[in-house]
Parts: sequence; structure tokens; C-alpha cells
Amino acid sequence: MHPRLVGAILLASVIAGTLSEIALYRISRLTDLWPQILGWVWVAMPYLVAVGLAFLLRRNTVGLVVLLIALLLVAPVGVFLLDDSVTQQAIAEQQARDSGRRVWMVKAGPDGADGPDEGVPMHRMFSKLWFSILPTYQLAAVVIPTGIGYGFSVWLRWRQGRAGDRPANRGLDGWVLTPRGIP
Repeated sequence: MHPRLVGAILLASVIAGTLSEIALYRISRLTDLWPQILGWVWVAMPYLVAVGLAFLLRRNTVGLVVLLIALLLVAPVGVFLLDDSVTQQAIAEQQARDSGRRVWMVKAGPDGADGPDEGVPMHRMFSKLWFSILPTYQLAAVVIPTGIGYGFSVWLRWRQGRAGDRPANRGLDGWVLTPRGIP
């Protein structure tokens, strides 16, 4: 067991999950409890899965290292994108409030030009899009490399176990290797 690697994965997941949840809280306008809980779990899904994988792979060093690297690459990008989306949404709403118009309405001016609050629904749509799509990409970016690393380490151990059955000077295909490497 590698408690430092598991602890580092747990710490990175808690920090990234908390920052993502803060971004979700800043944009959330839900009044019902269950949709909020489902939204929180959805946004935290990659980090919850990373913690689960850390405990499943706690005896496999390669799997833990790959998981930690993937998590450290994925988490800052996801947190940055979610936070930037929320910040842009707040800026659009503030600009709409400053113009004296209602945030949720898009009205055309007398000449057919769009009003200053047109960006608010668009920003809200893109924010919802980020919050609904980004966690799945983060989950794939954490699980796929970890699975490949774990599978590779298992294959290497299996291969080393089989290597004990044959002489040390035999190559992959059974050729006898000389010191110069020529059969």
C-alpha cells in the first residue's frame, strides 16, 4: 500500500472538487434539493471516481502514479474552465443590470439591432453546457490513462512471472541471446 500516493490523490480530489462545487454554487439557481444534489454529484464525479480508483489500486504503484498525474493535469483545467464560465456569466449579468434592462429578456431595438443584454442568455447556455459536458471529459481523462497504466503494469508482472519458467538468456521469441545480441 502506498499511503502517500493515495493521500495525494485524495487531497487533489478534495481541492478540485471543492473548487468545482463553489463554481457550481455561484451559478446555481435551483430551489429544489434533489436537482442540486444531482448537480453537485455530477460536477464532482471525476474526483469521486479518482478517490475510488485510488482505494482500488492502492497496491499498484504504476496505477496510482498514472492516476495522480492524470488528476493533476485534468483538475486545474476543469476548475479554470468552470470558474471562467461562471465569471463571464456574472460579467454579462452585471452589464445587463448596468444597462437598466432585465437579464432574462432579449429585445431588439427600434432598428432591429439586438439589445445590450443579448449575451446573458448565451453566457448562461454556455455555462450550462460546460457544467454538463466537462465532467464527462474529465472522467474519461482520468479513467482511461489509469486503466492503461494498470493494465500495462499487470501485463509486465505476468510477463515477469512467465520469464521465471525459461532461461534468462532467452529473448521474447525464444531465441538464445549471446552477449553481442546475435543469435
